[in-house]
Amino acid sequence: MQWITGRLSRCEENHGYCARNAKTRLPTRILDLSGGLVRLCETKYESGSYACLSHCATLESRKSGIPWYDLPKTFQEAISITRELGLNRLWIDSLCVIQDIKEDWQLESAQMAGIYQNAFLTLAATSSPDSNGGLWVRSQSNTSTSCKVILRHGGKEYPVYVKKRPVHWPAATKTYVNQTFPLLTRGWVYQELLLSPRFLHFGKDELVWECLEESVCECGGYSLDNWTKGKYDYSLTNSAATKWRKIVEEYSTKTLSFGSDRLPALSGLAKVNRDLWYGYLAGLWSDSLQFDLLWRVNKTDLPNAARPTEYRAPSWSWASVDAPISYWPASFCSRTYADKAKCWTIIRAETTRAGLDPTGEVSAGVLKVEAVCFDGHLRLDMSSIVEAESPGFSVAFQGSDIPFFADFNLALTGDDHFREGIVLVRATPDILLVLSVESGTHNVYKRIGISRRNPFTDKEKTSTHAWELEGKKRMLSII
Repeated sequence: MQWITGRLSRCEENHGYCARNAKTRLPTRILDLSGGLVRLCETKYESGSYACLSHCATLESRKSGIPWYDLPKTFQEAISITRELGLNRLWIDSLCVIQDIKEDWQLESAQMAGIYQNAFLTLAATSSPDSNGGLWVRSQSNTSTSCKVILRHGGKEYPVYVKKRPVHWPAATKTYVNQTFPLLTRGWVYQELLLSPRFLHFGKDELVWECLEESVCECGGYSLDNWTKGKYDYSLTNSAATKWRKIVEEYSTKTLSFGSDRLPALSGLAKVNRDLWYGYLAGLWSDSLQFDLLWRVNKTDLPNAARPTEYRAPSWSWASVDAPISYWPASFCSRTYADKAKCWTIIRAETTRAGLDPTGEVSAGVLKVEAVCFDGHLRLDMSSIVEAESPGFSVAFQGSDIPFFADFNLALTGDDHFREGIVLVRATPDILLVLSVESGTHNVYKRIGISRRNPFTDKEKTSTHAWELEGKKRMLSII
């Protein structure tokens, strides 16, 4: 606790960016810790300071008091630490949001950005796999072993305490992070970490402090000070489009208990940027849509990649698939690169929200474009059947094959099964969206993948002229 209070004092006294959240509007409901019992209170949007903990019962029973022994260990320890820090209010999502009433969940989840941004401190059970694990999870490697060494001057003996140096997650492997810091693998926690002005990790070996101006671990082995507005500058004012795509790439690797949360769990970060960046469209932005559309599923993740049977997002959004995604390098996503050829015109792009949250779930979406298009088909890569867990394909058109990145495992059954006839939409000089016609419609398509030719190979150099001349300009809708 001494180390925690020391970090807090340093932050309050010296960090201008962090101090701005000293007293703010309270969430709709908050846990009142001022008495013996923990009570759930309606705040009526009063102002004050509070802490957050990222983690179902009827509302009325909680108002009269929550018995201590009914609370899981992580909640108990978070309450105790919050009290020791002199705070009387704590926000825990599973207690302060009525999980089984959809309208309440939609309303409160839409407020997540403000809840975490305005928190005085967020406590994170980073090493606990569930709410029963507690905050103070300690591993055996934390045990100190003492030994004596003889100093040369004076011949006196002094005890020196040593222990195994902990692994810090910025340098850790993905497997190590998943096993040691399970909280960091969760989708909801990703935005909570980015939005919170102060974030305190309780790890197995030590505590880690992160705020808008520094990050430091308890052992002192990992420390970054004087960051420009903190490590997690999620504002889109600088290198806006590139920064958002990086957020999406990182977020898409995180896990969610419910696939329907794929957009809601990023809604807070979207709201932060909505005033700076125009037109949010199911995880993409109107101002950079031409390049936001150029996501792909990595082939190593393809065997488990799927498009859910229940509608989640239009097929042109990365949120429509359950898989980590990545974008082409920045050189393929720049205005200069795009201006080399006017490949397409985006006529209309819109989504229909499904609930109360304008940056949350959507029920429909359409992208209408005028573009140079080609007819083609997918060719099965026979070697991939032996080498991979799912069949691979290439795009065949104009007498040659080019690499194809499927959005999901085409071997999986369902509405999105493999179709032979496809349409290629030229999005940039070298990148094409791969579409499949929607059955029973005219000129309406769904995206099934993306393809990119290599203009520097000898074979494709000879076909560049044909590439540019054989396409036909068409107007089509992608849903």
